[in-house]
Amino acid sequence: MELTHYQAKQQKKPGAGGYEMEVVKRSELKGFKVVPKRWVVERTFAWNETNRRNAKSYERLSNTAETVTEISAIRLMLKQFDT
Repeated sequence: MELTHYQAKQQKKPGAGGYEMEVVKRSELKGFKVVPKRWVVERTFAWNETNRRNAKSYERLSNTAETVTEISAIRLMLKQFDT
């Protein structure tokens, strides 16, 4: 995956898992401005950090770390069904 100076609007080739990546150019204006859809990713990372095993990265193998992350995501989804 190559992002030429982050100027491309959208990558044509799907990345890992068939996802397409969109690079959002930051505004030239000073001050705070909400970047679309970024908060969804940040929120998901924050939810995963509540699990100590994800926050501390005890796993030696990347497959194990990926599986633990998937299990924590499933746990979060099940918790949302419960409420």
